[in-house]
Amino acid sequence: MNFGAVREVFQQQYRDKQFWGGQLVVRYQGETVVDEVIGVADRRTQRPVTGETPFLCFSIAKPFTGICIHKLIEAGRLELDAPVADYWPEFGCKGKEKATIRHVFLHQAGIPSRGNYRLMPFWGKWVYLTSTLANLDAQFEPGTRTAYHSLNYGFIFGEVVRRVTGQPFEVYLREQFLDPLKLENTYMGLPPHRGEDAAYAYCKPIRQKRVAWTFRIPAMRRAVVPAAGLNSTARDIARFFQMLVNGGSLDGRQYLKAETVAQTTSLGNDDPRNRWGYGFVIGGLNKPDFPVGNGMGAASSVTSFGHFGQTVRWHGPTQRIILLSL
Repeated sequence: MNFGAVREVFQQQYRDKQFWGGQLVVRYQGETVVDEVIGVADRRTQRPVTGETPFLCFSIAKPFTGICIHKLIEAGRLELDAPVADYWPEFGCKGKEKATIRHVFLHQAGIPSRGNYRLMPFWGKWVYLTSTLANLDAQFEPGTRTAYHSLNYGFIFGEVVRRVTGQPFEVYLREQFLDPLKLENTYMGLPPHRGEDAAYAYCKPIRQKRVAWTFRIPAMRRAVVPAAGLNSTARDIARFFQMLVNGGSLDGRQYLKAETVAQTTSLGNDDPRNRWGYGFVIGGLNKPDFPVGNGMGAASSVTSFGHFGQTVRWHGPTQRIILLSL
């Protein structure tokens, strides 16, 4: 199969100045068939992008966070339909008592945007942040509506992991997946020693300038934000998704059972704008009244799964960072 057209689109987008630098990796039938880098990681110094340059990946963090929850479900330490409060008792108040692990996966937990901006200054103070989040009022009764939990998805699941395992979320993620998978340039929160060689956070559309500015602050880039703070490379992300495409195994090691992966990538909620799985967006949303498609692309199949990175909406079509695994 010829992947020249994929390379050409990538290169043309760069020539059109849609981005200053980037990475592209395509794996097909278990083999890497495209591995390209282009442009600069930092326009100020003209430092070039390499295959090891970590980029801020925003919500591609959610699948990484979600599989930690699935690992604990598989081990019998969590139940999908149990209330979050069973594991984090302080969370069960102010209308959130019935919010379940499933509700969090499907963005139905009731607090999609509560505290998003107010809690940002405390991203580096995990215990204070999560105790404040636990005391938030529900915006709607859990399970009755779907609304994207852009940040709270990760803080809820991160604290559940900490309560159940006794480990900080980022430590559990690294021990269970990042290190064994040899994802050597992947971090949930960028460590200080990688600050000088990571890609700078740029943003072209005006409406997203605040997001880019926030993550340019070193303390914010270093903070553990399990729904949006993943720093990684195209090579590492492709390797992570290859494990999932393989039914939970890679290089002779089984990270998740095949039936667990089937659950994670199954359709849980057919929302008008996205088909939600359990930590992933599922393909196949091809509706005539929504011509730009969902985060998986208008032509994606129902067996596609992945997650968008940062959504940009302004006076034109929706642009997304898209990752598909087929």
